[in-house]
Amino acid sequence: LLDVVDAVSYLHNHPKGPVIHGDLKGVTNHCALQNNILIDLGEKRLIARVTDFGLAHIMESTLQDGMTTTSTAFQGNSRWMAFERMLPSEYGLRQAAAKSKASDVFELMRTFFQILTGRLPFHGKSDIEAMVAVVQRQNPERPTDHCRDLDDLRWNLMLQAWSDIREERPSLMEVQHDIAESLRLERLLLVCDI
Repeated sequence: LLDVVDAVSYLHNHPKGPVIHGDLKGVTNHCALQNNILIDLGEKRLIARVTDFGLAHIMESTLQDGMTTTSTAFQGNSRWMAFERMLPSEYGLRQAAAKSKASDVFELMRTFFQILTGRLPFHGKSDIEAMVAVVQRQNPERPTDHCRDLDDLRWNLMLQAWSDIREERPSLMEVQHDIAESLRLERLLLVCDI
């Protein structure tokens, strides 16, 4: 998870301007070819790599009226998509402005939901039902079966990241801190178990 957060952080802090991925997601329809997070097995440890920049764009310089422009318009998979990307006009946004660092954080946490639970967001719903749920500003339900990696702290971070108010979402730095702290605690628990 930390590799993915680090990759998105690199994009958001790119020297030529923030790059918004705009389509972060895991495997769709159980098809690895549609996955945009790949695992590199060639290193001494597994490394997650972010791919599929077909919908990514660089935020262009701010115009005189304070608006920014982008190089692409609305696209993506609704199961992972931030609410404001589905209906930007309801948020007072143009389609291009709906893609933001905050929408990447939203979609990143939907992806983490999938990774940690092994289920698509809105598992058990058709694509149309999932789209309707997103339009209605609904979030995936927390699995009722035990999911060791999805504790209360991480679930609450996901809910915060899925807020329909962009400004209330955690920053990518907060997500990085949460993941790094979780990894540190897991290592500590492993040492204590030995």
